[in-house]
Amino acid sequence: EGLKKGGIIIVNYEGNVEKLYEMLGIKKGEYKVYITPATKLALEILKRPITNTPMIGALLKAKELTSFESLEKAVKHRFPGPIAEKNIELIKKAYELAQEV
Repeated sequence: EGLKKGGIIIVNYEGNVEKLYEMLGIKKGEYKVYITPATKLALEILKRPITNTPMIGALLKAKELTSFESLEKAVKHRFPGPIAEKNIELIKKAYELAQEV
């Protein structure tokens, strides 16, 4: 049961990739594993450890579920000016740094 082989795993992580696979209890190639330093980015940009926003950027990198423009529009609709801009910056940075390992 659970995630099927070949499924996508997205992890808030920076560090040794082999150790990550060991912690996850999986073998390389069984799943598509993406990492991004969500906590680090949130602390740098928002000055708070709010990781859900950067994880959206990593998700968009792993699986293009929507366009970045649509996501940006939704963030601007949800949050006022400067808060929206910080969240968009955070999503973009997490997207850029997300990588399949």
